[in-house]
Amino acid sequence: MGKDALITVRTKQFSLRVIKACHFLERSDGVLAPLSELLLTAGTSIGLSIRKAHYARSQTEFLHRLEVALKAARETQYWLELIIESDLVDALRFYPLLDEAAMLHKIFVASIHKLQNRGNSASEKS
Repeated sequence: MGKDALITVRTKQFSLRVIKACHFLERSDGVLAPLSELLLTAGTSIGLSIRKAHYARSQTEFLHRLEVALKAARETQYWLELIIESDLVDALRFYPLLDEAAMLHKIFVASIHKLQNRGNSASEKS
């Protein structure tokens, strides 16, 4: 399995974990239900953006999709931090999701920098 396939599987698995966490949050009273909707949107859009990137028609479009995934990873981290720091949930249940969101964030940053550097070196050769 290539790197592209691995990140696609990884982000889809992350999305499924987010769905399960949101299902748990929606059954809670108070502010957790609305927060779960925000987390669900951000957390599942990561995998969607990566899937869209694989069908990009240009490197520019591919890079844009990675940047969208990066933004969604940042948003997901933010919502998870709020949920955890609110002390309304068992933080130990949500830290693994936060850790994975942070790891995906790092992967996307590295990939974007690599693509941008590749583009810069190609334009310097022209």
